Amino acid sequence: MEILNRNISVVGPVGPAIEQIKQMLFKPFDLGKWFVIGFCAWLANFGQNGGGLNFIGNFDKSKIPPEVIQYCKNHIILICSIVFAVILISAVVFVLLTWLSSRGKFMFLDCVVKNKAAIAEPWRNFKKQADSLFLFRLVLLISTIAAILPFAGLTIYSITAFDTIIRIIVFTAGLSGVVLIAMTAATILALTYDFVMPIMYINKINAMAAWKIFWPVFWQNLWKISLLYFLFKAVLAMAIGAILCFLICLGCCLCCVSAVIFIPYVGAVVMLPILSFYRLYPLFYFRQYGADFDVFAAEV
Repeated sequence: MEILNRNISVVGPVGPAIEQIKQMLFKPFDLGKWFVIGFCAWLANFGQNGGGLNFIGNFDKSKIPPEVIQYCKNHIILICSIVFAVILISAVVFVLLTWLSSRGKFMFLDCVVKNKAAIAEPWRNFKKQADSLFLFRLVLLISTIAAILPFAGLTIYSITAFDTIIRIIVFTAGLSGVVLIAMTAATILALTYDFVMPIMYINKINAMAAWKIFWPVFWQNLWKISLLYFLFKAVLAMAIGAILCFLICLGCCLCCVSAVIFIPYVGAVVMLPILSFYRLYPLFYFRQYGADFDVFAAEV
């Protein structure tokens, strides 16, 4: 597979991605189609927006009534049981959301590739690939947590366990390990979504088999993908973010119209052109590496 000498552009795919969005969503404009594809986009990102927990940082333990502290001490087994149950339920919910979003990612991919609003068909046709993606994401998460825990523990332990100079060195080393592992996991996930998923889609194979196909391509074009591609994506994200901030501020001035963006599902429908661009741009970029990676030419 000769791909080393290919002229790969990070700017060129922007035009075809925008044109595909025009054809899919505006020629003609079909509100029903928006709602169907928007549902797939919403499902693809299900549970990934997260919730704000910043209030924890402002929590003052000194304000807890002594009676509450004494009650917790007297019923420590009950408290621990409740905490364990909450953690267990949260884990089950998280796994379910991850599974649903994995199914949604292939549904959304199929919709933007075929310019077709469908739910049942891609849900059924890409069941094995979506389940494989789900397992890959789950294993990656567990592996990342297992790798981060020693460094996180070292970072926390260093706060009180060492002298000032050693504390700074150990804390920096532990924190650097956490950041490096987290960035590595995030990069693997981004590569999986942008490039491995299309290979799974075209060849109807699982995640690991697709990674085996993608790895030589990635290694031969390491600087093109790891530097130019991700750098340009960051520039695109900043530009789109600036436009969104402007529109949200404008919406706030117009009777809080921008509030609809934050409504689950409805927000995905409103943001569908942008969500579609984020899905389409990697596909048009990746097809430059050869016909084997062109999802639009594949018979799926």
